[in-house]
Amino acid sequence: MTLFGVAVNLLPYLVLAIPAMGQIGIGRRMAELRGKRGQFTLRRIEALNPLTGQRELIMKSPNHEVTVPTLFIDQSTIDAATHRLLDSMTQNEITVQFRSPTRLVEQGHLLKVPHFRPIFQRLLERVEGVIDQYADGEPEWNYASLIEAATQVRMVRNQTHWVEVKSGSRRTGRVTPLSGFVGQATYTAKDWRPLLPILLWGCVVQIGRSTVKGNGWISIHAA
Repeated sequence: MTLFGVAVNLLPYLVLAIPAMGQIGIGRRMAELRGKRGQFTLRRIEALNPLTGQRELIMKSPNHEVTVPTLFIDQSTIDAATHRLLDSMTQNEITVQFRSPTRLVEQGHLLKVPHFRPIFQRLLERVEGVIDQYADGEPEWNYASLIEAATQVRMVRNQTHWVEVKSGSRRTGRVTPLSGFVGQATYTAKDWRPLLPILLWGCVVQIGRSTVKGNGWISIHAA
């Protein structure tokens, strides 16, 4: 779960509802569970910095007392991660790991090969949307120049594959496609400096469709 802006202050109220969900159960009723839904117990919550792996314990059972996390991501975090990634490069290549199905639409069609420019463009739109909803001010970048730089990036290795996934709603009876590509792809560029901050924000905000259901989780490292 990712919380943006002041929404983090509402975390204690959200946590109050989760143990009740565990008792009521989620998912389909299963015969092997005597007609009950799957149940769970909330034991621990940690805040995570996906760029460094740093963790902060904010709740531990049995008392379920929650502390507002002090571990958060801002532009200074992204800038530091950008410098670390640039310093770790031995050649001008990065690898993007698509950890959960990434579902993108390009010119009205599903993107089944992870070409860089449409991935970067969708990600740029995603970051701009998050800024518009949860932050003050406007993005401090030139959209056209970033897209032009992304157009020059070349994919050198594609180790992704397509997975078919669906999500059903018992309440509405509808099925939502969550299919997308997973795996990793390696890209090369003459100058990654203008592009890396947006890519690293993508490790935080995710990319593509159905991010609220876990799609579009990525990570980045030097190839």
